[in-house]
Amino acid sequence: MSEPLRILVLHNRYTQAGGEDTVVDGEVAALRERGHEVELLEVVNVEPEQAGAAERLRIAKHAVWSGDAAEHVSQIAAEFRPDVAHVHNHAYELSASVFPALADLGIPVVQTLHNYRMTCSATYLLRDGKPCELCVGSKAAWHGIQHRCFRGSRSGSTMLAGMQLAWRRAAIPNVDRFIVLTEFAREIFERAGLPAEQLVVRPNTVRDVGFAGADRAEDAPLLFVGRLEPSKGIGVLLDAIGEHRLVVAGDGPLRASLEAAAPDNVTFVGQRSRDEIDGLMRTARALVVPSTWYEGFPMVVLEAFAAGTPVIASDLGALAEIVPDAVGWRTPPQDPDALSATLEVVLADCAEAERRGAAARTRYEATYTQDIVMAQLEGIYRDACVAVK
Repeated sequence: MSEPLRILVLHNRYTQAGGEDTVVDGEVAALRERGHEVELLEVVNVEPEQAGAAERLRIAKHAVWSGDAAEHVSQIAAEFRPDVAHVHNHAYELSASVFPALADLGIPVVQTLHNYRMTCSATYLLRDGKPCELCVGSKAAWHGIQHRCFRGSRSGSTMLAGMQLAWRRAAIPNVDRFIVLTEFAREIFERAGLPAEQLVVRPNTVRDVGFAGADRAEDAPLLFVGRLEPSKGIGVLLDAIGEHRLVVAGDGPLRASLEAAAPDNVTFVGQRSRDEIDGLMRTARALVVPSTWYEGFPMVVLEAFAAGTPVIASDLGALAEIVPDAVGWRTPPQDPDALSATLEVVLADCAEAERRGAAARTRYEATYTQDIVMAQLEGIYRDACVAVK
C-alpha cells in the first residue's frame, strides 16, 4: 500500500440516522484500519419544524452560507494539515462555505453525492409519488419552489434553491472529485451541469456478513428492510404479498397503519441491530426492494449480496443497474400485480433463487468488498492530490 494519508472528513449527521451516516461511519473506520490518519468533523442538524422563528431564520441563513462554519473548518484544517478533505453531507450547518475555505488552504477536496439534493429540493427526484426530473439541468430548483417540494413548504423550498445555487458556485470550482455511486447518478449530475471530468463512480461497501448458502429453509420468508415510508414502496409490497410469508424490519411513519392492516403472514419486527439484520438476510428467500424513487445505492442491497441473498427490486433508476438479472429480479415500480407475479416465480423455484443468490455473492466478492471499494477511494484521494499539484 502507498504511504498513509491524513484525511479530514466532514459530515452533517441527520437527526434520524440513515444510510449516509452508516456509510460515513463505515468508511472512517475502514480508512483507519488501513493505516490512514482520519480527523472526523461532524455536526448535527436541528430540524426547522422543531425550532422557533429565530432559530429557523438562522438555519435558513446557515444552509445557504455559514461564515462560522467556514471559519471553524479552516481552523481545524490548519491544525490537522490534511492531505485531502472528504465532504459528505454539508447541509445545513456546514453549508457550501466549507468548499472555498478548504481550497483556500490548498487542500484537495472530494465530495460524495449520496443523493440528489443538489439538483432536487425533495432530494429523491420524486413528486406526487412519481419520479420527477424537472429541476435536473436547471440552475436552481425553481420548479421545486413552485411545487413546494421541500416538505410542502414554499419558504423551505426557497431555502433549498438558495442552497443549491450556493453549492454550484462554491463547490464546482473547488471540489477536485465528485464521487457518485452509480452510472445512473453520473448521468443525472452531468445533466445537472457538473463537469464530466470531475465525476467518478465508486459504489458503497459493507462488511462481509458471510455467505448463507444452504442454510435457508425451504419455506424461508421474503424480507423487507428499510424505513416505513411511501418512497420505499412498502405499501406496494403489502398489496402484492398475498399469502406469502414476509418479515418487515424497520420503523417509520407508516408502521402503525400498515401493521394494523397487514395479514397474519406478515411479521413486523421493528428496528433491529446490525447483527440481527445480518441474521435475517442469511435466512430470507429474497430481499424485496420495491422503492418508488431513484435510490442512491441502498446498503440493504449490498448486505443481501454479501449474504448470498437474491434481490427483487423496482426496475427504476440506479436499482435497474445494481440488480441485473443474474442476481435477482426487477419489476415495474408501483405495480402490485407485476410484483405479485414475480414473487410467485421466485417462491416456486427455490433452486433458481439459490443460484441467483450465489451469483449475488460472487458479484459482491468481485466488486463490492471493503478491500476493493476502499482501494478505489484511496485512488480517488490520490488523484485529487495530483490534480491540485
